[in-house]
Amino acid sequence: MSFFIDSYDTIAQFSAVIHRLAGFIEHMEVAEGKVSEVCRREDAEPGADFSVAALTVALPTGRTLFTNMALDVRRGMRLLITGVSGCGKSTLLRTLAGIWPYGKGVVSVPKGGKTLFLPQRPYLPLGTLRRALSYPRAAMGSDEVLVTALEKVGLTDLTNRLDDADDWSRILSLGEQQRLAFARILLIRPDWIFLDEATSALDEPRERALYERLHQELPNASIISVGHRSTLFALHDTELHLTDQSYSYQEISHEP
Repeated sequence: MSFFIDSYDTIAQFSAVIHRLAGFIEHMEVAEGKVSEVCRREDAEPGADFSVAALTVALPTGRTLFTNMALDVRRGMRLLITGVSGCGKSTLLRTLAGIWPYGKGVVSVPKGGKTLFLPQRPYLPLGTLRRALSYPRAAMGSDEVLVTALEKVGLTDLTNRLDDADDWSRILSLGEQQRLAFARILLIRPDWIFLDEATSALDEPRERALYERLHQELPNASIISVGHRSTLFALHDTELHLTDQSYSYQEISHEP
């Protein structure tokens, strides 16, 4: 009987872990069984845009975020997605990426076009800095190419550590991780770049410098950003504003 008394804390911890894992597995099974009604297709027409038609997105609870959205993201377009917290900005990006099953509509992706989605906290795999910088690809080119990308985003101090292996998500601050993610953009050179508050940990001058770097290096790439800062308006030309179950779309004026 003394075993149960002495081991009570350990047994309680094991029980809590089992309950959490059981709940996790249950939710995974529910998600896997959910069939998305969002049709994601490739558009073979030359010069086609990234477009959305009749898109309705909801939450797992059944609450609708917005309905019948129609959107064309032209090449070279700078689109800023705004709205209050909880209105569905990040959920919209997840839907466009094809990882959110609660919705219906059509998402058309140009055939052969490269897309890249960056979250607020980028994923950094364990291993060398070279691997973290090259993710999701296995390799991104020569040392000179990687070093140049780091220098362009202000991470010069890391240029001599490409082969150092460590937990970079622990070593680097969130701001440094976000700059590293921008270096990935310069290496991958996507046609459509989706940024979900990807500069939230940076000061405004650094944020502007990174966006201007993208404009300079990838002038034909489309940038779709989610953000709250008013300074982002100066870096984009169009606003998509989400409200309760609706949205509005307008050009951004840069007149003084």
